[in-house]
Amino acid sequence: MDMTTQASRMGDKAESMIRDIDRTTERKTGFSFLHIFTLVSILASLALFVTGRKSEAIFVGLWAPTVQALKSVVEESRLEL
Repeated sequence: MDMTTQASRMGDKAESMIRDIDRTTERKTGFSFLHIFTLVSILASLALFVTGRKSEAIFVGLWAPTVQALKSVVEESRLEL
């Protein structure tokens, strides 16, 4: 098995795990886990900024668009199933 195939299979497992967690959370709470995580990262970024930790605030603030991109991938793969 070559490295590309192995990496693809690991990516599929990770994507499947994230999709399962997201679905379970959405069924139990009515909200997507990834949307909750996005909101938490924004709030954490604001808290860090207000307390003067601007570098950390920027770092944590960049998680929100990354998580939303991941949510987009999960939604896209959900439609393909």
